[in-house]
Amino acid sequence: MHLVSTGIRVRARAAVAAAVVLGLVMLTAGRTNAQLSQRLISDFVSQQGTTVNWWPPVPDYLGWTAPRGNIFALVDYAGVANDWLKANGGPDLGTQITGTIIEEALTDGRAEVTVTMTTTAAMSFASAIDPWGTLWFGHLAPEVVGGATPAIGSSYLQLVFKNTAVGAPLPNIVEAMVLGIRPAGFEMKSLAFMSDAVGPLRVEAGMGPEGTAGRCTVAQLATFTPTNQDGVWLVESIPVEITAPRGRLYIWVAPRDVRQGTSNYLRAYVRSLPTYSWMPGLPVSFVLDGTSLGWETTDAGGRASNLYQVPAGWALGDHTLVCGFAGDALYQPTSNSATITCIP
Repeated sequence: MHLVSTGIRVRARAAVAAAVVLGLVMLTAGRTNAQLSQRLISDFVSQQGTTVNWWPPVPDYLGWTAPRGNIFALVDYAGVANDWLKANGGPDLGTQITGTIIEEALTDGRAEVTVTMTTTAAMSFASAIDPWGTLWFGHLAPEVVGGATPAIGSSYLQLVFKNTAVGAPLPNIVEAMVLGIRPAGFEMKSLAFMSDAVGPLRVEAGMGPEGTAGRCTVAQLATFTPTNQDGVWLVESIPVEITAPRGRLYIWVAPRDVRQGTSNYLRAYVRSLPTYSWMPGLPVSFVLDGTSLGWETTDAGGRASNLYQVPAGWALGDHTLVCGFAGDALYQPTSNSATITCIP
């Protein structure tokens, strides 16, 4: 089920939103107000989740792939996964769907259907495409039934397609778009999708230990022609992305008294926030009165130590030691200071 050619970490940037909104304006421009009718969003939602192919035992719904980033993302925009959870002893995540369906009668007897829906509290996950199914973000529905913490987000979906007739049953969009099981006269015109979810990263993502807080966002926009029902994607540069918001650290620098001409350990201790866990293996810089003393790596107890030879003529009184961590892909930069006092 690959519908999108894009990448991992779905972050809804203002530029992405603007591109999607602009695209929707372009796709709907020129429509008339004649012979329009409205239907309940449930007419569409109730038709989804009737096949089971890719993530059994949960029924199918549209997913999003990013071959260049080797990523597949699935967002429960139709409440299919939440219904399965409730029916199989899992929690009700509170998935809520709102939206509208507008039908326009066409001169050939068919109808142009615009489905617009917003979903909140939608279970989400992302995995590798190859090897297929290696989870990077979130948990599968059976894991959630077993007590795992799901990734939760919200989504926006707009589909525009031609259907058999005004008032005719609406299709299962997976069958129509992916499996080729289409109602008579079905024809895709456009698709837009955006989502943003937060939840646990899996250790296989390589962004930290199992359960590290992460985010997955998607932004996609496509147009279709009668002869190209695979779509022309207008925002292929916008990736499906997974990110780990960088964590925070706290550095405590130990103050101490030293004497001229002696060797003394200057020490800093690094912990993660908000758990205050000791952080081993991190490089910490030591700067004394503006002069670099180099870098030291924290040990298993989160301690970095620098053996400093106090000059024989070092001025008596207070001196400032600043210890810092420059930041990396997982943690933000931080620093702290303490007073080193030279005594007689």
